[in-house]
Amino acid sequence: LPDLTRLFESADRMSNSLLRAQNFSSYIILGSGLLFPIALYGTLKANEILGIRSYAYTIDEFFHAPVFGVTRTDRILILGNRSNSPYRGLPHSASNHLNISSLDFGYSTQNYLSTLLQSLFVLQLFMIKTATQRGFRQCSFLTNKKILKLSSLYIYG
Repeated sequence: LPDLTRLFESADRMSNSLLRAQNFSSYIILGSGLLFPIALYGTLKANEILGIRSYAYTIDEFFHAPVFGVTRTDRILILGNRSNSPYRGLPHSASNHLNISSLDFGYSTQNYLSTLLQSLFVLQLFMIKTATQRGFRQCSFLTNKKILKLSSLYIYG
């Protein structure tokens, strides 16, 4: 098993590097392969905790078409690892007007568990820290009782 303390401490540092003073209107989280389900999870956390729209795409899919709808108020997080470089084929000058942050989890494709755990920790911590930075006292999903009831009825019957 990976060293969970080391992974969590590293995730804490990585999540701090993502914090920005600007409030964004949406989050777009990109990941491919093993990191695409993590991107999906991150978008759910953004919806749940921050109450803002969020979208997950594979990296190739995003740069094929959705990138054309991005504005300065959208935040883009690219999840990658050594075998899947986040900026593969993307000139640095092309990303200057976009709010892009790239995360390289630095594990080889043979170390899936470390990549999964660290990426989950980073996204969880980032969403919680962003909520704290914005002065949230509770997760967004708890503040809308009607939608919470609808969601609960659907999920739990």
